[in-house]
Amino acid sequence: MIDVLEYVGVVLALLGSVLVARNNQYSKWGFVFFLVSCILFMFWSFIIQKWGLMIMNIIYMVVNLFGIYKWFNWNVSYKSYR
Repeated sequence: MIDVLEYVGVVLALLGSVLVARNNQYSKWGFVFFLVSCILFMFWSFIIQKWGLMIMNIIYMVVNLFGIYKWFNWNVSYKSYR
């Protein structure tokens, strides 16, 4: 179970980084992948009792929530982000 959390979190983080790096209309979904990855890593770090890793992922989660808020603003067109 612990390995599943770790590896799924890694895959989601990599997919999220690719989507955000593309900087197109699908980039907003990268933040969603990052958010799920952070949640998985928080569970994983709780299980293995790595509190620094948990704090880092809590901060990443806040950053990703801000990214979701900014990119999923349906009143603003995509071109305004360039």
